[in-house]
Parts: sequence; structure tokens; C-alpha cells
Amino acid sequence: MRLLLTGDLHIGRTSTRISADRPLSERSAAGAWERIVRLALRERCDAVLLSGDVADQDNRYWEAIGPLERGATELAEAGVAIVAVAGNHDHDVLPRLADRMPEGALTLLGREGVWERTTLRDREGRARMHVDGWSFRAAHEPADPLAHYEPVRSDDLPLLGLVHGDLNVADSRYAPLRSDRLAHAGPDAWLLGHVHAPALHDLGAGRWALYPGSPQALDPGESGAHGVWLLELDGRTVPAPRPRPLSTVRYDALDVDLTDAPGTELRARVEDAVRAAAADRVEESGPELRQLLLRLRLTGATPAADRVAAETAGLSDGFEIRIGEATVRVDAVATETVPAIDLHAHAATQGAPGVLARWLLRLEEDAEDGGTEAAARAADTEADAAEEVDALLRLARDAVSSVDRDRAFEGLDDAPPSDAELRARLRSAARALLRELLREEAA
Repeated sequence: MRLLLTGDLHIGRTSTRISADRPLSERSAAGAWERIVRLALRERCDAVLLSGDVADQDNRYWEAIGPLERGATELAEAGVAIVAVAGNHDHDVLPRLADRMPEGALTLLGREGVWERTTLRDREGRARMHVDGWSFRAAHEPADPLAHYEPVRSDDLPLLGLVHGDLNVADSRYAPLRSDRLAHAGPDAWLLGHVHAPALHDLGAGRWALYPGSPQALDPGESGAHGVWLLELDGRTVPAPRPRPLSTVRYDALDVDLTDAPGTELRARVEDAVRAAAADRVEESGPELRQLLLRLRLTGATPAADRVAAETAGLSDGFEIRIGEATVRVDAVATETVPAIDLHAHAATQGAPGVLARWLLRLEEDAEDGGTEAAARAADTEADAAEEVDALLRLARDAVSSVDRDRAFEGLDDAPPSDAELRARLRSAARALLRELLREEAA
């Protein structure tokens, strides 16, 4: 028996940063659903499982009903079952969409927040797997859905849990889940929704939990290859599923190290890095890819640091190449190069450059014992730098939180930035400021 696993389609949305001149099928979530249907038919899947947020929101009802109904009808006529749960975005619209489907075309589990079971059968009518599902009742579900889940094991069929929720985020408003509870709740495997980044979690003892990720990458925050997952059942075990790239758009970040690059080699170094990385990503993303957008971060200590911005001006506006069927563009460029300086030496000095050098060493967690006298002196200030950076991180998080609490952003689901993301922002700001200070000192 073969299953196609997916979720977080958000039908009604389109991929951002893509020209409106491109065909809608290349940049829309509805187009991704059509490709999912074609793949399920081509691979002779027995069922398609959807882990919530199939439609974007209630105001996307009219955009979702047509594509979803056409795909569900086509799958039903081919004997392919669709089993789904509702997420936070479609808690109100998916039940209505399901009720409008042809009879038997879409099974929605867990209405009103009550766990519900369906049994998947192969094309010969033999029962092959149970699926237990739970759906959102409202936009926010602060309680753990497993608190009232008591699975019944009356036979030796494998059992899969299907739920939309936030894994290992204790205070989440979006059905907080815990890995240890998933591992011991009863199902042999879990299909989860809500997180758009694909991730397969090992729960131990052969069990797993899968975030399939959004099948169509929708914005630069959804980087890497996106698509669906195929699961093949053979007997009573549930093996790990396999990813199948399907997105027509891919967003990616690329660090380009310009360390020691002279001014005459800056453009060639950047272009070579972009071409090499683009070729790898296009190959990895499969034949459906049509657009690859790269966000560059230019790093390293170079004697030509003051020329990097000028040499790469226009890169995000004019650079475009073709690799196979995919168009490759540079979406943004962040310049974080610094003059070729000894951070350890500066860290042992007083003044603003010394403070910044100590912060950078601490932020990058790269305070090496180089054995030099300057490094030894810098080590004496490491404790002070650690306290300063910890305080800086707290200030940065408070500043970001104050913005997130603004009424203009209250409808967004974005999680607060992690410590790693805050450190990256602070590193960028510290490098830029250090570069300006050194320029002033040299003038």
C-alpha cells in the first residue's frame, strides 16, 4: 500500500518574490495541489493524507473550493482516498469544504476536537492501516490534543496519528505537542502539520513523526527543497517515508566567503559561488523547479572590504541565469565583510573597536587560544564580554518582542526569533559598525 503524505498547502496563497508574469500554476498553492493529484495518480497511491491548513483561511474559501473539489473528485474516481484534519488556518473552512465534496471523496477526522478513526484499505479492499485524527476547533488551541487521546488497539494493523500542532513548544497556542508523549501515545507513526519546514523526527523504537512541510515554498522563510513524502506499507511495520520534491519555487540562503579576495576577484568569486550552489540546488529540487531565489551573505575578512558593496551593486536586480528549466535569481545581498583585521588583537584594546571585537568573538563562539600575547590579553576580558553579550541578547529580544506585540502584527503566526537568529542579526550589525569605525580611524 502506498500513501502520499502532505499538509500546509494553504490553497489561496502564492509564492512571494515571484514575477506576476509567471503562470499562476508555477507560483500558487493551488497549482501545487494539482501536481500532488497528478503524482498520486502516477505513483498509484492508495490514499492522500493531509495534516491541516489545506486552505489558507476562511477568506480563501472561494479560491480553494474549485481546485480542491476537482482534485478530490479525480482521486476518488481513481479509488484514491483522502483523509485530512483541520489546522488553525482552516479550522472553520475545511469542514465546509469537506461537506461540499462528492460523497466519500474526503474524510475529515476529529471534528469538534474529538479524536476519530478511519481505516485505510488497499485496492483489493483489505484493511491495511488505522488513522486516528484530531482537528482544530478554533484559530487557537492552547491545550495538548493528546490529553484526551486513548487509542484502541483491537488488531495488529499499524496505526498512524494525524494532527496539526506545534512540537516541543510548551507555551504554544497551536496545539502544543511533546515528542515523549508522541512516542508513547500508541501510534506507530505521526503525520503532523503547522511547521512549514520539512522534518522527520525519530521517536525511538522504530517510531517517527513527520512534518512534511509546505509542498509549495511560499516565501523566503521556507528555504530548501519542498514537496511531499511517499510511504510504502509492506506488512505490519511503518517504515520511514521518502521525500519527493514538488515545489516549483525554491528559496535559499547562500554564504559566500570572500576572505583574502582582492578587489579584482570579488565579482568572479561571487559569481562562481552562485553558479556552483545554484547547480546543486536545482538538481536536488527535481524536475518541477522553475524558480530559484538566492539570498546572499557576503562574509570574510578581505583587503577589498570597502569595495564589496560597489562591486556587487545591481546583483539583486540584474543577475539571472538559466539552469535546465529553472531560472536562477539573486533576491537580496547582505554585505558582512570586514577589513582583514585581527579580532583577537583588537579585543585586547580599549575603545569602541575593542568592544565590538570582543562581542563578535563571543557571538561567533570562536575565541581561539591562538597562543599570541594579544589572544592571552583578550582571554582576560572574555568573562566581561560574555556578560555584555548576554545583556545585549536580552535587549535585542525585548526590542523584537515589543515590535511583535504591536497591533499591526497581532494576526501573524510567526514565532519569535531564536537565540541563533538574534545572534546572526547582532553579528551583522556589529560587523557593519566595526567596518565603519575602522574606516573612520583610517581616514
